[in-house]
Amino acid sequence: GAPVIYLSTGAWNVAPTLQRFLRRLQALLAEQPLYSWAQYRWADLVVSVHWLYERTGAPWLLGLAATVAAQGFDWAANYHDFRFTGRTPREGCTLATHVVNNAMAIKTSAVWFRQTGDPRSEAQIYNNFGRLHTGRGEWQRAVDDIQQSLRIKEELGEEPGKAYTCNDLDLLYSRRAEWEKAGKWCEAALSIRRKLHDAGGMVLTLTAPGETCRRRGMWQEAFPIYQEILELRRGLAAANR
Repeated sequence: GAPVIYLSTGAWNVAPTLQRFLRRLQALLAEQPLYSWAQYRWADLVVSVHWLYERTGAPWLLGLAATVAAQGFDWAANYHDFRFTGRTPREGCTLATHVVNNAMAIKTSAVWFRQTGDPRSEAQIYNNFGRLHTGRGEWQRAVDDIQQSLRIKEELGEEPGKAYTCNDLDLLYSRRAEWEKAGKWCEAALSIRRKLHDAGGMVLTLTAPGETCRRRGMWQEAFPIYQEILELRRGLAAANR
């Protein structure tokens, strides 16, 4: 908000007004952490905090940004294990599934990478760009970005992140009807998730090939996939009782 006002008007009092507000907010967050909408849109606030820091160099602003990020919703973890791959029923509509919150959250990793330089955030940036390019049908740009994300995660040895990125490549090649390549990345994701005993992740990974086989009328191939999904879901339900 405040940086936009400054860029639009050049008003001299934007920075000092924002600084007074943030000082007060710093005290309030020690008493009442972020909640409701603010918890999910924390990156919007950090953009303004960083803007002011770049103009004042005040170290306390980076501390405030860290507090805001720690109290905010973990969008990176949400996307690493993204469960909302189909139409969301009314009872499943929450602030985490809200379409605008998700659209705004795409920038979260980039915002936080500016402060930390964390390669995990950098990998998530590439993943997000890859998903955007996939949705726009910009296939080569999508492949380049997602594979760059995968390279970073391989260097970090981040197995859950690698599985997530393999799922994205599976989705990309499925949309292009390049079934052999899609199957290769699906198997790669499944291999990692089985090694991690990640039943929920396996359900997520198996859903894509199951739906592909169903849409293509490949019923014999679809049946064992859905059977495995059913058994995994039963196991998850039993574990949660």
